[in-house]
Amino acid sequence: MGLMTVSTDDDSPLDYYSTDDDLETRQHIQDPLCHVSREEALRLCKAFAEETNIMYPFLDMDKIIRHIEGLRTSDDANGSWMISGDDKDVIALVLAISLMRESAGESELGRSLFHSIKNRLERRTWAPISVTGINVFVLAARYYFYADEDERMAWRTIGIAARQCLELGLHHVQGYSNLEEEDSRPALILFWSVFALDRRWSFGTGLPFSIQEADIDPSLPEPDDSYIYLKTMIPYCRISSKVWYAGLGTGEISKLRRDCMENLDSQVLQWYEQMPESLKCPNPYCTDVGLNTVLRRLQIQMYIRTNIMRILIYRPILYNYANILQNMPHAVLCVHLAKDTIRILYQTHKATEIYKSQQTLFNFFVLSSLAIIFLACFHDPADFCACVQEEVFMALELIKAVSSRSRVARRLWKAIRDLREVGERLGVLSPASPVERYQTSTVDHGTYIQPPPPVHGGNEANVPMTGTIMSAELTNLLEEIGMYHPLTTEHSGEGNGNNDVFRRPSEQSSWEHSTSPQWSNVDSLTEVLNPLFWNN
Repeated sequence: MGLMTVSTDDDSPLDYYSTDDDLETRQHIQDPLCHVSREEALRLCKAFAEETNIMYPFLDMDKIIRHIEGLRTSDDANGSWMISGDDKDVIALVLAISLMRESAGESELGRSLFHSIKNRLERRTWAPISVTGINVFVLAARYYFYADEDERMAWRTIGIAARQCLELGLHHVQGYSNLEEEDSRPALILFWSVFALDRRWSFGTGLPFSIQEADIDPSLPEPDDSYIYLKTMIPYCRISSKVWYAGLGTGEISKLRRDCMENLDSQVLQWYEQMPESLKCPNPYCTDVGLNTVLRRLQIQMYIRTNIMRILIYRPILYNYANILQNMPHAVLCVHLAKDTIRILYQTHKATEIYKSQQTLFNFFVLSSLAIIFLACFHDPADFCACVQEEVFMALELIKAVSSRSRVARRLWKAIRDLREVGERLGVLSPASPVERYQTSTVDHGTYIQPPPPVHGGNEANVPMTGTIMSAELTNLLEEIGMYHPLTTEHSGEGNGNNDVFRRPSEQSSWEHSTSPQWSNVDSLTEVLNPLFWNN
């Protein structure tokens, strides 16, 4: 028996694969698995267990690791993997996900591993449905997320897994009667993992859910305490559904809408208060390297997810100046949450490897928070520009590490270009070619930055070669607008990112006379910034 033995159909999905696919499997010379040693495979599997499977634990990683140990020894490390079908797909995807996560989507080996099983993945869409097949689709969705190219592919693929869960009846108690007793629990965890990921990527892309809560059997058991992260995320997902369907949108913030916001905010805070103590972040600014890294990463994620959901609730207040004036306490709170998120991630990045280990996810949090700061400062510079300078600096520093191939880079670069276009149309910014702008760019106090190739049309793929260039262009844009003046940092020498001391320019800007008020009634501003909240 292989790794994946759960099935609800007499026919194997592999029966639907052509002989050409079988031949390709046997031709191990072209198989990227041949380039992965047993030791490296085991390391990547253990990293997957600690960094990825701990959140959505639908795979038995101990079983997979034992399986790999039995497949290969050091004597045949340069030979073929005697593996095919379901087992190969699962192992190849686990390795590919770990490689992409570690490289922030830049691993060619990870990409090759995925493409080696992609044809069989596509055929699974038409094959008889099985729990095994759903596992593979969930892994493929996670690969698309960590490949950091287009989260819509993750959303689309998890949607296939979700619909197959519904076809198998995993959303109803009676759906598990067709499974062996030892298979019921993994299938239940699989369903709830799909439910949570479906919500996560719907919010990431702004696209609808595939699983509706009304269709889930109220008596369906939820994960127990041995799946602490997933168990905690299920009520969070239910709150996110309420936020989604509340339709807070744009326009005037009426008392009814304000009451709705406050009610949803209260539910988010209650969720955080009621979560297990081990997942709470008692001191989010602590960067003690002696802390358990895996646990600390989960704590930071939970804390920031709380911030982000509250930001999404109050974001409509920042869509225009009138709403800000009428709801100033909530506007200030929303900006505070954005600043808090950026500051925590900046300090985490400076002092630990936690940010790097989940850079794809954390980059989205930074971008969403920066978009909130932009909304506030463009619409009400007098109240907000002066108080966000340090956090803007921190965000610009984090952007330097962004891969130019990532979806975050594409979204941000498009927003930069669109903001400049709007500013030029308003007469706030003077037209300038990309080369002229970069010839005046300085990063780190005078280092010349080579300009990127000219950008033509609206193609988001024309992104600068490095995050440093993008950070420099955004810095220039914000300076020209009058919203930001670069800060310098001095390190106190105490040994971690907590001790950076920020120095402001000697001449302070008059925020009251900033050019930003000219943006206040620009309808396209929200249209430009909203995509920064969608991670696609």
